[in-house]
Amino acid sequence: MPSYNTVDESLNGKLTQGMRLSDFGGSVPKMVAAAGGKVWSCDVQTLTAELIDEAHELGLKVYCWTVNSESEFQRLYAAGIDGIITDYPDRLISFLKMLG
Repeated sequence: MPSYNTVDESLNGKLTQGMRLSDFGGSVPKMVAAAGGKVWSCDVQTLTAELIDEAHELGLKVYCWTVNSESEFQRLYAAGIDGIITDYPDRLISFLKMLG
């Protein structure tokens, strides 16, 4: 499934306040934290457990979109996700109830 970068490197410095992803070693969480962000919202296709850990180490909350399958709920829950955005809240509620 195709995906895309969450940061467009081609934008001029005025729009991105002079920040370039490459200045942060390619780390979106580091860039978000440096910009004063408290939350990083990422799509399900690019989010990994390692990125969640990195963001948490930087003091960021991590929300993920568009998480629609139980396998994705399980993977992200196990990785310590802070919030899930889904097209199917009933599925997420059922999953959370199953956890107890």
